[in-house]
Amino acid sequence: MSSEEQLSEALADAARYGEYDEARAYLDQGALADAYDGLLYAAANGHEEIVNLLLEYGADVNKTNEQGSTALHWACLNGHPGIVQLLLDKGATPKICNEAGRTALDEAMHNARDECVKILMEAEGEEDVELEEIDEEDAEDVTTDEEEQGMD
Repeated sequence: MSSEEQLSEALADAARYGEYDEARAYLDQGALADAYDGLLYAAANGHEEIVNLLLEYGADVNKTNEQGSTALHWACLNGHPGIVQLLLDKGATPKICNEAGRTALDEAMHNARDECVKILMEAEGEEDVELEEIDEEDAEDVTTDEEEQGMD
């Protein structure tokens, strides 16, 4: 494994666990912002500063993992509206479907993430979006196992 690969793998771990200073140091040392799904990990785990940092260093906002999910899918799945807005502001495409056939909006709706649903619908030009409160008990059960979701 090359030094660049080692740095990039360490960067992905820092992104996953919200270690901003470490992530910045790895990037400054030559880690690739787009390697090893760091952006998806940061978005999935609610690390908004790291999402922004990775995007500043050139991470592809629409990069997909092996299951076709983007950072936007993960931010919606786990209910991080600030990250959803940031990703949209940076050019994320909300209509990308993952291998399960779901868009980011589908993930937000299936997981009772009302704020994320509203942000996405407004981004798609829906005016005066009114949402029914979704009872989380009624929301579809979605596996959060990282391996099954492609976040291993």
